[in-house]
Amino acid sequence: MRLLSWCSDECMGDKPGQGKTVRGNFTHLSNVRRMWAKEKLGKTAESVVKLDRQTATRTDLVEGLTQTSKLMERLFVALQAKPGRWTLPLFLAYSVAHEENHRSQILTALRINGHEPERSEMELWDWPNICKALRLS
Repeated sequence: MRLLSWCSDECMGDKPGQGKTVRGNFTHLSNVRRMWAKEKLGKTAESVVKLDRQTATRTDLVEGLTQTSKLMERLFVALQAKPGRWTLPLFLAYSVAHEENHRSQILTALRINGHEPERSEMELWDWPNICKALRLS
């Protein structure tokens, strides 16, 4: 959500050369989270709308990412209670790596297209301060 807040509406069509647009990367993150949750949580995940990579609005992206973040929390709890093909540590590592790959694609697209974020991407990894701001610590 922090990275999305740094992206203006005009940069949503930016691409890092080949690949997905900024909008496409955000929709992909939401849709893949939904897919992962659907595998373990079933119909609960189906209540979240699948986003269209070409037409999703900022509101759609915020709603999709918010809803799928909550699904991921439920998925982590379910994997802790009853692992399947994924254990919780394996899935957590995989999902962090997957999401970081797409955040990097978004940042690259912004830079290549002259939309350098005004803030440092290191803020995306400043977890102690993020947790403090969210009152998680």
